Amino acid sequence: MPLFDDGLTSASTPADGKVNVFAIHSTAATSSITAEPATEPTEKPKSNRQLKEERKRAEWAKRIAEGRFDTTKPEKPAKSEEPTPASTKDSKSAADKKGKKDQGKKGEKRKATSEPPKDNEELALLRKQREEARAALGSGGPVKKMKTEEKGNKHQFPLLNGVPALKVVTATATTTAKPAAAATITNEDDGEEEQGHRKPQDGMLKAQAAKLRKQRETLPIWAHQEPLRQCLRDRDVLVMVGQTGSGKSTQIGQFFATEPWTKKRTVTTPSGKEIKVGGCIAITQPRRVAAINLAKRVAQEMGVRLGEEVGYSVRFDNKSSHKTRIKFLTDGMLLQEMLADPLLKKYSCVVVDEAHERTVGTDLAMGFLRGLVYGERRGSLKVVIMSATLGVQEMAQFFEEHRGANLLPPPEEVIEDKPEAETPEVETAEEAKEEATAGGPVDDAEGKKKKKKKKNKGGYNPEDLLKERSPVVQQIPSLDEEKPIGTIINSESSTVDVIPYFGSVALFQVPGRQYPVDIHHTAHPMQDYLEAALKTVFQIHVSEPCPGDVLVFLTGQDEIVSLQKSIEEYALTLDTKMPKVWVLPLYAALPLPQQNRVFEPTPIRTRKIILSTNIAETSITVSGVRHVIDCGKAKLKQYRPKLGLESLLITPISRSSAMQRSGRAGREAPGKCFRLFTEEDFNALKEATKPEILRTDVANAILILKARGCDDVVNFDYLSPPKLESLQKALEQLYSLGALDNKGKITNLGHQMAKLPLSPPLARVLLAAAESELDCLSEVVDVIAALNTDNLFPMLLNDEQREAMEEARKAFHRSEGDHIMLLEVVRAYESYVADKIADKKHWCEQHFVSHRAMQSLLDVRKQLRQYCSSMKGVNAETWQHKGEQISPDMAERVLKAFLKGYFHQTARAGPDGGYLTVLGHQNVTIHPASILFSQRKEAIMYFEYVFTTKPFARWCSAVQLDWVADASPMYLRGGV
Repeated sequence: MPLFDDGLTSASTPADGKVNVFAIHSTAATSSITAEPATEPTEKPKSNRQLKEERKRAEWAKRIAEGRFDTTKPEKPAKSEEPTPASTKDSKSAADKKGKKDQGKKGEKRKATSEPPKDNEELALLRKQREEARAALGSGGPVKKMKTEEKGNKHQFPLLNGVPALKVVTATATTTAKPAAAATITNEDDGEEEQGHRKPQDGMLKAQAAKLRKQRETLPIWAHQEPLRQCLRDRDVLVMVGQTGSGKSTQIGQFFATEPWTKKRTVTTPSGKEIKVGGCIAITQPRRVAAINLAKRVAQEMGVRLGEEVGYSVRFDNKSSHKTRIKFLTDGMLLQEMLADPLLKKYSCVVVDEAHERTVGTDLAMGFLRGLVYGERRGSLKVVIMSATLGVQEMAQFFEEHRGANLLPPPEEVIEDKPEAETPEVETAEEAKEEATAGGPVDDAEGKKKKKKKKNKGGYNPEDLLKERSPVVQQIPSLDEEKPIGTIINSESSTVDVIPYFGSVALFQVPGRQYPVDIHHTAHPMQDYLEAALKTVFQIHVSEPCPGDVLVFLTGQDEIVSLQKSIEEYALTLDTKMPKVWVLPLYAALPLPQQNRVFEPTPIRTRKIILSTNIAETSITVSGVRHVIDCGKAKLKQYRPKLGLESLLITPISRSSAMQRSGRAGREAPGKCFRLFTEEDFNALKEATKPEILRTDVANAILILKARGCDDVVNFDYLSPPKLESLQKALEQLYSLGALDNKGKITNLGHQMAKLPLSPPLARVLLAAAESELDCLSEVVDVIAALNTDNLFPMLLNDEQREAMEEARKAFHRSEGDHIMLLEVVRAYESYVADKIADKKHWCEQHFVSHRAMQSLLDVRKQLRQYCSSMKGVNAETWQHKGEQISPDMAERVLKAFLKGYFHQTARAGPDGGYLTVLGHQNVTIHPASILFSQRKEAIMYFEYVFTTKPFARWCSAVQLDWVADASPMYLRGGV
């Protein structure tokens, strides 16, 4: 029975237009991918190189014997064979350890993602693809440009019921950690040696950069670099719309890095004031993975070493130096830097990328930057706001210097445009800089065309406002037409888009590569979108030609792991003549090397299936995608001020997000988007996602404002002011933590908390542990590092593996709960690796702990120890616990330290076997992943509150009610 009946069949589909995905597998198919086992040495041990040669010769002999290669052309397999999507390390392991066994028992079944046999032409093509992909990680695309289409044709695809055998494997709710690596996925520890690889020579870096330049020149933004430079010569603020795939994130910093205003020097303004200008260019990202990957990419394009001219700074990881000219960092790290350097003196330009995501950090950064660019950094700081969506009018108006005033000149003031020949060149950039430092075009309007004044309540008339002309686009006749404010004027006949100006703000659009995308909606609402996604994946796979990868948007890691397992299991039943499927997960908590696998080129006769959260919506561009499957939902933080609870909830996405997702199918060629919801549901979606500051806990934001000297947090220059109720709750929480006094002023303790890269509760815990009363700083740092490490324990879907895991972890179980259990894991690992010859990976595998996550934990701990080094009484001896076991007394002190920050996240035993939160008296259940699950305690403290099928408390520990009362302020004691 077909999954779709709307004609979505390929040329190879039977004449009746129907495809039966269950009748195409062959039970007699013989596997052609099992590697020959290596020949056993008989006389003397052979070197690894000899064994490798023998394995390759045996494999090639087998292929030639089966007629899969032209025997008239001699080949050198040792030089021509390329690694497959599974790592070379995994391939060797499969050949050595499982070749004989699999050949006999599983010869009739092919692996879902094993690599196809390759002839000579295929190998050459694959090598070329890999070289191009390694050189341009996700930035490439066709040179050809086509007219942008928001939507293609619309279709309905009724997902037919009654399709057997396609079942979604439900992920067990026992943990939210990473899955065990499948046979087709590189082991999580593969590639670790990359961290210690030899540094490339300068000549190699420059040669690589020269090759990458050709690819850079094909990016849509490349033709706009001179107009963009001119924008910041004329203005101090630029708001830019750049569609995903335009190249804005990688190129904008490089365009500006050579501008004279980035060079450090002292200039004199026309008013006689001397100011210092120049410095590094900061580019903020909402996600750390984007900041790291972009820094690596730009370093390659510039031919420099990462951490020198190009660097990055994310929480617990900093690769930058005094040489750094372009620095990628998360918005949170920029806010942290503002505490030590309120004026951001080391930066000449701050670029806020992905501003449309409207995170709390992004909104705060824009508020601070607006104050700087029109205040103490006037003329010496440039600000660029970049968004992937067209809804930037609000941001452009926000950055206007004189909001609410009429900025347009009187009707009689009309000044002719400057001749094109007078466009400032690099030689006259010093003069342009001096004009900018005097206040820019607001102070000196000569050379800019003045428009007639139109009145409205905000100083603009959105229907009649005429755009100013930039010198680079004077000859485009469409400028004479009136356009509403914020509308970007495009010219199909010109390679440069019009640059309309808003007084002190320049507005610019860079088109992306967008081909037509056919939009398909379901005929009826889907009850189970995971099952619908599974059916859609295989309907595409059997009816659409290759190449053509599939990108599936899901809500989180649990769903991704579940669907990955289902796809891989069902793919084993397909006929061997069908193209293979290569399933890759993509989510923020996934280790970076595994995230980067989505950028690898897809092998011949293989379809890549990428299962992603909304991280692939705008932050990451993956080439090769022709089909998008959109579940229409995402996990978003939701804060309930009355209850003081913040949780991740699965909610419908916005129309803007839906269009971003569908556009992923049309970056390189025409594509299709399959929305697992009806067109009526799409039309009912909100236009845009609510900004994070309006739906999350703002306590950390308020602490940053207070630490930076902003006492009036209600009237701060927010792009979207948070609700007063949320502000009040945040102030109460900070007061209860001791960060604010009873007058709302920040305390010394609050200043110390703000300097730590932690949430206010965790920062309070860390400082409490350093007090002489508790004296457990080393232990608390270990636990905090573990809580801030993703996927420490891999997710296991196999019952047998779960049983083995539970048995292996019994040594770590403590009656106190999860916090002390994490401490036991860290101490046990340290005790084992104290022996220099110890096999660290073996210990992790034996105890079902992620080795890569453990290394990340140790890195986080190192950073935290550095932050603590300035505390009174902290020295090298503080961290020397010498592997002693955690005594009950020490465990109690650790939990009391955590209660100093998490007294508001406690619950007491309820009458029905569950627990009632101390604040709000809400029902909550201990998460199944906790070692306290199914146990009954007087009271618990929890680190996270999550809501899936019901409210769950994660990372729980048993506490006593009198401990809670001692740790909590006066207003909480009544609840205890």
